Amino acid sequence: MGQKEKHCIDIHEKAEEAGITNPVVIDSGLLKMMTPNPYLASIGVSLEERIKNLLGLVKANLHTGKDSEKVEKKYYIPFMVLKGPLVKEDFLSVIMNIETKGEDRTVITLLPADNGDSGECAV
Repeated sequence: MGQKEKHCIDIHEKAEEAGITNPVVIDSGLLKMMTPNPYLASIGVSLEERIKNLLGLVKANLHTGKDSEKVEKKYYIPFMVLKGPLVKEDFLSVIMNIETKGEDRTVITLLPADNGDSGECAV
C-alpha cells in the first residue's frame, strides 16, 4: 500500500499577511481540529484568528538565511486551542514540513502530528 494522499488548502495569502514569503498549505484534517465548536464561535473564537496565531508560530520557527542546498526540514509545533463550553485548553501537535519542490520552490505544509500517516498533500 502506498502513502495516503491528503487534501490540503492553500493559505498563502494569510501567510503573506503574517510575513511568510513561502507558499503555505494546511491539511484539511488540521483545519477541522482547529475549528471552534458552536459555543466558542458564539463568544467570538474564530478559525481565522486561530490560523493567524498558528502562522505566527510558523514564522517564529522559520530560520532566515540562504542555503544553497535544497531545504527539507520537519518541525513539531505545539498549538494551544480552547475547547468548550467549559473553557479548557487542549494542545494540538502540528507538523511544519518544509520542502523544496522543483527549482527553488520551497513549500510549507502544516499537518496534524497525531494523524499517523503524513502522506503527500493534494492542493
